[in-house]
Amino acid sequence: MAAPGAGKRAGKQFGEEIVVTGSRIRRKDLTTPAPVAVLSKEQIQASGKVSLGDFLQSLPEQANALNTQVNNGGSGATRVDLRGLGNTRTLVLLNGRRMVAAGTGADTGNGVDINTIPIAAVERIEVLKDGASSVYGSDAISGVVNIITRRSFNGMEFNAFEGISSRGDGNTVDLNVTAGTSSENGSFMFSGGFYDAQQVMAPDRPWSTHQLDYDWNGNVTELGSSRVPNGRVLTPNLPGTTGPGSSYTYDPTLPGCAVSNDPTVKPKASCFRPFSSAKDLYNFQRTNYDVTPNRRVNLFSAGELKLSDTVPVKAFFEGSYTNRSSAYQLAEEPLIIGAGASA
Repeated sequence: MAAPGAGKRAGKQFGEEIVVTGSRIRRKDLTTPAPVAVLSKEQIQASGKVSLGDFLQSLPEQANALNTQVNNGGSGATRVDLRGLGNTRTLVLLNGRRMVAAGTGADTGNGVDINTIPIAAVERIEVLKDGASSVYGSDAISGVVNIITRRSFNGMEFNAFEGISSRGDGNTVDLNVTAGTSSENGSFMFSGGFYDAQQVMAPDRPWSTHQLDYDWNGNVTELGSSRVPNGRVLTPNLPGTTGPGSSYTYDPTLPGCAVSNDPTVKPKASCFRPFSSAKDLYNFQRTNYDVTPNRRVNLFSAGELKLSDTVPVKAFFEGSYTNRSSAYQLAEEPLIIGAGASA
C-alpha cells in the first residue's frame, strides 16, 4: 500500500504540460514546413501562355532566368530559376525523374530548356519552393520543379493559337495535338507541337531604341558607344603635359571626304574632326532584339503496361524530341588598336 501523500504527488506530475518538439507522424505536403504548390492543367490553360517556360517564369518565386526576351547572353532557351540563385540550383524533374539538360550549350552549367516539353502533354506541375539539397543534392538548393505528364487520356485534342502585338510585329503561332488511350492494363499518349514566334526589334519600341541612363533625380540620358563605325582616333598626352589627349573621328560629310570602298585609299587628315559625344556616340541598340525569333517542333510520347495481375510490376517508356531554331544578334565588335586604346 502506498504511503500517505504519494498519490497527491503523482497527481501533480500528471497535471504538468508536455510539449512535443519532434514527431514522426506523417503530414500532408501542404502543411509541412516546405509546402508544395500544385499547378493544374486548367491553371496553365487559363494563363494564356503558349509555352511551358513562359508559364513557369510568371511564378512570383521565379527570378532572373533566361528566356526568348534575352538577346545579349540568351540562346532562345527558357529556363527556370527559383529564388534567384541560378537555374543550375533549381532541379527540374519529369514525372519524378531528373530531366536531361537540353538546349544550346546543354550541359550542367546551363540546365534544362523548359520549352522542350510540349505544354499540351502536361497534366500538372508540382513546385517545391524550399531547398531540397538533402534529398536531391546541390542542384536542388533553390527548390524543385516536377512536371507531371498526362497518363489516363482517351481520345484526341487539338489546340491552335495565333497572336500579334499591337505594333504589328512579333507574330506568334502555336499548334499542338494530343492523342491517347488508356485502360486498366496500361496507357499510351502522344503529343506534338509546332511553335513559331517572329522577332521584335529594339528600335521599334521607344523604351529600347537607345541605352538609357537614369540618375537619382529622375533624369534620363541616352547613351551609346564611343567606338563609332567611321572610326575614332585617340591621341595620348603630349610629353611634358598633364592634360587629356585629343580625340578625332572620321566625318565623310566634310568637303572632299566621300567614303571609299578601296582599302588602299587612306583618308585625308582634313577629313577628321574633333569627336563629340553629343552627336557621335554609336547606337548599338539598332541591331538588337527585344524578342528573339524562335521556331520549335516538339514530339513527346509516354506509356506504361501492367505486366502481371498478381505482382504490381509495370513497364514504362518516355520519348521526347525537340528541334529548335532560334537567333540572336548584337552590334558589330569594335576594333581598338594604337596609343590611347584604353580611353
